Amino acid sequence: MRLTWVLLLLLAFVRTSADETIIIASGEWPPYFSQQLPEEGVVSHVIRAAFAAAETEVQFEYFPWNRSLKMTRAGHFAMSPGWARTPDRERDFKFSHSPLITESNVFYYHKDNPIRFEQVWEYDPDKPIRLGATLGYNYGEAFEAFDKDNRFRLRRSPSDVDNLTLLLQRDIDVFPIDKRVGRELLKKHFSAEQRAQLAIIPQPLRTTELYLLFSRRHPQTQQLQAAFEQGMMAIHADGTYQRIVQQHGIDPILK
Repeated sequence: MRLTWVLLLLLAFVRTSADETIIIASGEWPPYFSQQLPEEGVVSHVIRAAFAAAETEVQFEYFPWNRSLKMTRAGHFAMSPGWARTPDRERDFKFSHSPLITESNVFYYHKDNPIRFEQVWEYDPDKPIRLGATLGYNYGEAFEAFDKDNRFRLRRSPSDVDNLTLLLQRDIDVFPIDKRVGRELLKKHFSAEQRAQLAIIPQPLRTTELYLLFSRRHPQTQQLQAAFEQGMMAIHADGTYQRIVQQHGIDPILK
């Protein structure tokens, strides 16, 4: 009961003290976040609805994801959405209690160079796996440990589209990406002929929950986090959340 009253008091502070719309540092990651999609993607829609339920107006600005993370860490923005928990991030950010989405990362490969899941982890010093990654992303403990030990040859690029291009050019062997995101990016940026050249390894690299991050250096973090949690409880309780998910045609992987 005491926690509920604290949340309500913080929420009231947000309502009375905010003089302008709160900006969230986001990036392109369809079908979850995108300037080109209805409601800017399913997760953007969920976030906006949660804050609206708490009488707080937010909007999204788009940057490369690594830049969004850095600017939020520095306190230039209060929030950035769609990040997994890591020890490094927990030092610099507060995480929403409610996850935004559950993602499933899979490896894409070129059909002319078929790769098995086990092969990614079988270190061959004469021919190490050339693996693409996107700057600012974390792919899980096993991935990071293998990178640290130089068990594969890692190449980090600014965007997922850059990595898919490298894969098509055979400059890397495999690239991990959320299964839905990979499908959307291929459909948007590449021809049918190019899409036909790529395949996925069905076994996932990892399945993990993603959260809304709050900067520890932003002056409104505590109040905004309270507003978001209050709003998420409200949209789950009244069915808004499920209606949004259904509207965007997303299966119930979102929690």
